[in-house]
Amino acid sequence: MSYDTLTAKLAVVETKLRPVILVSITISIGSPAHAYIDPGSGSALISALIGGFLACGIFIKTYWFKVKKLFMKRKRNTEHHDVD
Repeated sequence: MSYDTLTAKLAVVETKLRPVILVSITISIGSPAHAYIDPGSGSALISALIGGFLACGIFIKTYWFKVKKLFMKRKRNTEHHDVD
């Protein structure tokens, strides 16, 4: 591998990692918020997370059978073509 190709690859990696490095530095230098979070906020956050997981589960359950049915039809069609 020549020096020019190695330099080009390092430039691409540096370009892709630059946002990650900047966000990491920004998060690590953050100042304290001096805010109070009461217990009610914590329970509301937990309730929202549980509701989000349940909503995702119901969404997947609803469309899982439609996706499965779509693939089952394709499988049956290919079986009929193999027999002929």
